Amino acid sequence: MRTSDSSVATVSRPPSAWATDRFPAPDPCRESRPSTRRRIAAWTLLGTFVVLAIATGTARTVMLRAVDDRANNVVAQQTDQFQAFATTGVDPFTTRPFDSVERTIEVYLLNHPPGPNQVMFGVVGDRTVGMARDGAAPVVASELLLPIVTAAEAAGVTHTPAGEMRWTRVGIDDVAGGTGLFVFGVVTGPERDLVEKRMWAFAAAGMGGLVLTTSIVYLVSGRSRLPVTHRPVLPKAPPRILISAIVALAACIYVATAGLWGDLSVDGALTLVVFLVAVWLWIFAPVEDTYVALGAALALVMLGPIESEQFTRTLGDHVIWLLVGSFVVAAAVTASGLSARVAARVLSVARTPRQLVHLVTLVLLLTTFAIPATSGRAALALPVFLALATVLRHRPQLVLCLALVFPSVILFSAIGSLLGAGAHLVTSEIVRSATGSGIGFLTWMLLGLPLAVLWSHLCAEIALLLFTDHTERRSPLVVRRSDLLAAGDCGAGKETGPRAELDHDGLSPAQRRMAGLLGAVVLLWCSEPLHGIDPAIVAMLGAMVAVAPGVGATTLGAAVKTIPWNLLLFMAATLCLGVALSTSGAAQWVADQFFTPMQSLAGSAGWVFVVAVVIISLAAHLFVQSRSARSAVLIPVIVATAPAVGIDPTAAAFISTAAAGFCITLTSSAKPVAMFAATDQVPGYDSRHLLRLSAVLAPVSTGLLLVFALWIWPALGLTLHAA
Repeated sequence: MRTSDSSVATVSRPPSAWATDRFPAPDPCRESRPSTRRRIAAWTLLGTFVVLAIATGTARTVMLRAVDDRANNVVAQQTDQFQAFATTGVDPFTTRPFDSVERTIEVYLLNHPPGPNQVMFGVVGDRTVGMARDGAAPVVASELLLPIVTAAEAAGVTHTPAGEMRWTRVGIDDVAGGTGLFVFGVVTGPERDLVEKRMWAFAAAGMGGLVLTTSIVYLVSGRSRLPVTHRPVLPKAPPRILISAIVALAACIYVATAGLWGDLSVDGALTLVVFLVAVWLWIFAPVEDTYVALGAALALVMLGPIESEQFTRTLGDHVIWLLVGSFVVAAAVTASGLSARVAARVLSVARTPRQLVHLVTLVLLLTTFAIPATSGRAALALPVFLALATVLRHRPQLVLCLALVFPSVILFSAIGSLLGAGAHLVTSEIVRSATGSGIGFLTWMLLGLPLAVLWSHLCAEIALLLFTDHTERRSPLVVRRSDLLAAGDCGAGKETGPRAELDHDGLSPAQRRMAGLLGAVVLLWCSEPLHGIDPAIVAMLGAMVAVAPGVGATTLGAAVKTIPWNLLLFMAATLCLGVALSTSGAAQWVADQFFTPMQSLAGSAGWVFVVAVVIISLAAHLFVQSRSARSAVLIPVIVATAPAVGIDPTAAAFISTAAAGFCITLTSSAKPVAMFAATDQVPGYDSRHLLRLSAVLAPVSTGLLLVFALWIWPALGLTLHAA
């Protein structure tokens, strides 16, 4: 913002503006000079691009020249070797010197076959004897032989369908006076093509670094409170952001180098570079996660690791249709007031604080099968919590405990259902692409529900012990259903009239229909092995009934408006990223880099790997806020690594996904945690309460997950060790 020469306008800024890794909302003062900010970023972009272009062009020239030099050296070496053989060699059948040119060439070709992209042939009279490998095969039987044989020079370069070939020609004669020619050539086309692909990987890494550099400059330059003309030195960004950018850039360069020298496939290098940039943007950039995921998927399509058909097909995947149908059914259940009515009835039974928190846990566990995704369940549960907070406003300790229990249980109980979180569907699809079979609804429920029940009730009990004193826990409690319904205005549903009034004390007809529909849908999902109907089809059939005139509790238009399309697009994009990591070899390469040392542990490698998976997955929420993004980052690498240490990839993926459900340390760790945090409208918690709860729950959760991974899940049929 420009002011007079004697003063500069300032804008107050809360001291916690840098408390988060993400950049805060734009400061009005610095946005007053957008043209200067953009010019700084544009010049940085231009300068870095020029340097990258020069470096890429120079590297390309050097590498292509190295290809030609290697080909010339091989040609010269083979020529000397053949001349020595023709002069001093003997026929293996007669143990005497060769008596004919044709026999000399035949024996040499038999004992010295050509290498990759090499061609050898001899010409005796009008007969040609030749051998070739790989890209050189079209040369031997083509019309290109005549110009080589009749050329005035004894060496040269010829253009072939397989690319440029560097060759040399040697004359040979025998004791009987016969003569012939021997030609050796190296086709450089395939190697030159490989150089071009590696340069694409190098360029992609450079573009990733270019994006990171320009983003940092743009964001940092915008933090200036004074006009740039008054501040010759740009202010520093938080050290964590700068360090992370340097680490990401170094990782991109390392990956590009691996692709450049052939340690990693070109598609794998491109995929990893795009993925590293996406992860950095997910963690630090003030950009929506969905926008970043879509941009990364489109970049992979443009660069080649993903086909355009694969990108468009993910949005029509059965997983997406499963979620669409489930959200429509959930919208009808919510519109009928069934969930709130059941919650009010169950919670009114509580007579002590301990009974209340465990009944809340039970109700939230039930919603795992009714409402897909944790954010949807949090939105449904928030009015119930607010009603409880109003009724219990004279007991602040208990209200704080409930504020922590609601989001924690929503997150921990999600593992009980395949639809509990979008990350579960991402995991199932990545496992399916890697192993040929995913994890079905019934299998997921049998494995996840015991953990969900134990984990959720354990969390509720710990929260009660931490945030209420002995007197509060011993005080009697009365929660009337009428008070809850009045405070939260919940449970009425949308059905009115005499029929609804007559059934006011129980469920309304619409609520009964929705309860029956929900039970039928869950039953059909669980019995898929018997009837063979895809869960997506079951969900869509349930959706059709839920919005049917005269039967459903809402309309199709109203239900479709509740579908979080942003979540579906994010899932489709992360599925692309996950599949690309698996199919391009990138995940296997990363696994080799980080987990190969575990193989030296022999019999202990599997146990160490499982412990590492639990700890890394549990701590990942501190860096990647999106649960689906965490699965897209971790699962491909874990699935690729597991067989090398003797662990079943499906078991490893399930263990990681379960551990990733722990995300309550920060308000930014998950949407449900942010929704129940203290605001003017929500009597929730602050960061101190979350850290206190997380400090106790983290080691407890780690131990619980290891018990399930090593003993309980194998007993339930999830084989831990690979066959």
